[in-house]
Amino acid sequence: MLQSSLSVTGATGTGADAPALVLKGVGKSYGPHWAVRDLDIAVEQGEFVTLLGPSGCGKTTTLSIIAGFVEPDAGTILLRGKPLVGLPPFKRGIGVVFQDYALFPHMSVAQNVGYGLRARRIPRPEIDARVEQMLELVRLGGLGSRSPQALSGGQRQRVALARALVINPEFLLLDEPLSNLDLKLREEMRLEVVRLQRQLSVPTIFVTHDQSEALAMSNRIVVMNDGRVEQIGSPKDIYETPANRFVAQFIGSMNLISATVVEAVAAGATGLVQFADGSRVSIPFRTGSQAGRQVSVAVRPERCAVVRQTPKSDGTAALAATVTHLVYLGSKVEIHLELAAGGVAVVESVGGTVDDFEAGQRVAFLASPQDCTALPD
Repeated sequence: MLQSSLSVTGATGTGADAPALVLKGVGKSYGPHWAVRDLDIAVEQGEFVTLLGPSGCGKTTTLSIIAGFVEPDAGTILLRGKPLVGLPPFKRGIGVVFQDYALFPHMSVAQNVGYGLRARRIPRPEIDARVEQMLELVRLGGLGSRSPQALSGGQRQRVALARALVINPEFLLLDEPLSNLDLKLREEMRLEVVRLQRQLSVPTIFVTHDQSEALAMSNRIVVMNDGRVEQIGSPKDIYETPANRFVAQFIGSMNLISATVVEAVAAGATGLVQFADGSRVSIPFRTGSQAGRQVSVAVRPERCAVVRQTPKSDGTAALAATVTHLVYLGSKVEIHLELAAGGVAVVESVGGTVDDFEAGQRVAFLASPQDCTALPD
């Protein structure tokens, strides 16, 4: 059966605990510019890993290196312990789904799905059986005779997935396959892609610049910038404890408020910081810092609050502020503030209304210390 063979392929390797894919010191340069450099990434068996970052950060180059479309200038790549550098793409055992799906318009859906099997000279009866089963798996049963042009965007995306998976790949690469879909269909297809990946247990790397997509779909996220890895971690780790200002600002929305370290603090400890208005608060530090250093106090908008009067000191970060404007977003209201201590902040009020506050109103910006993180400037 196709499904069982795919499951077995995705779960075995050179050792029970060996990663499915390892990139060690991988780099690629174009003249003096390094598109990627010093990449160290390991993908475990059955894991869904997302490469996330802005355009030009090296995500697609990394994917192309793994697939064999681009040869690296440095480093090693191992797929289940087998070196990949120098091996042509069709011998790597990797399935690839491209951003534009790359379906053949002159072929039917079934012919598109079976293309890789025909190239591998699989007997026709086996091709027909595996294509039929794969179309059922991606919920396109009965549509094999149709032309790709007769399908919706979501259906074409499923055909592209089926074509990549029908060859029983040892690894799956997805290059922004949802970017051409409208928002509602994109959200539906997130679930569909994850369902298939979990069901078949195929280790996968997914490329996107959409933060919500990465958070919703991934076991782990690799945040990239300027060809380098900024942070690797679970969606919760990346969101709750960003490694630096870039990650903090790129993943979701983040308030960054300047402060000064009052006394030396060790990495992972709690330290006292002082804001420009003289108020102080003790917050967690991801990295150590010396007294007098400038840091940014990072806190998510949904973890903050706005009140009409500054409360008595209780350890909460409380800063005087002025409302600049309000943004109604249906399920929540964004309250934009100018802080007396310098800078701006945003508070997300779920269930609030635009009538709760008004522009020009003086208020207090509140944040619990455990929801804050000190990041070096």
